[in-house]
Amino acid sequence: MSVILVDHISDELAILLFAFSVFLFVFVYVLYSLCGRRLSTPIHPLQLVNVNEAREQRGINIDNENNTDPDPEIKCPICWDAFQHKCETNCGHEFCGACIISYYNSSRIMNKLTCPCCRRTVNLLIPRFTQFEQEHPDNTTRDVLHFNRHFSGQLNFLDYIYDAPVIIRNIFVYMFEGRIGWYLVLRLWFLTLFFMLYLLLPFDVLPEALFGVVGMIDDVIVFVIILVHTITLGRLIFADMR
Repeated sequence: MSVILVDHISDELAILLFAFSVFLFVFVYVLYSLCGRRLSTPIHPLQLVNVNEAREQRGINIDNENNTDPDPEIKCPICWDAFQHKCETNCGHEFCGACIISYYNSSRIMNKLTCPCCRRTVNLLIPRFTQFEQEHPDNTTRDVLHFNRHFSGQLNFLDYIYDAPVIIRNIFVYMFEGRIGWYLVLRLWFLTLFFMLYLLLPFDVLPEALFGVVGMIDDVIVFVIILVHTITLGRLIFADMR
């Protein structure tokens, strides 16, 4: 059966299908890689002044000569202590909620937060709070939610692409932890199922059998639309977490 199908596909279409499959494989691979490890980038040297100001605001004194770099799996790179109200930035770095908010208050330029580790613009703090922290909200919880509601809508198209692996990974984490309502879970699965059916079934707006390579354009457009919608939905979920 597969041989017959290939015989009816032009060389150009076969190449494009292969390229699109490689693109999906790379996208899934990047997503899987970020699921298995956290970015362990240390504080950027140009951000140390602002980080030290944030430490002073929180009364944290770190002796760099007698301490090694903190373990990124269990310790915040700002306070070098166990995470409290852990938040993950849209660029994939993790900090205590109070630490990243103090850093923002001490380093804001043009009302913007720059990541202490990679210097990318931070427009979302994904709450990774413990169950106890969720059930007992405090000032840090309020500050994180306020930040998200203020900045999560200030995006351009490239932000959606750059942030996709981190946001989609956390959407799945939230789903498996039961932190998303069932109606949102169904909505996400519906979007995934719709794209897979649109990609596999022959009923396209631009059928590949008739238009060849051009027939893949609508598949790419549908993929981008669903990706942007999923990321937007994820940002709304994170911005409204209690």
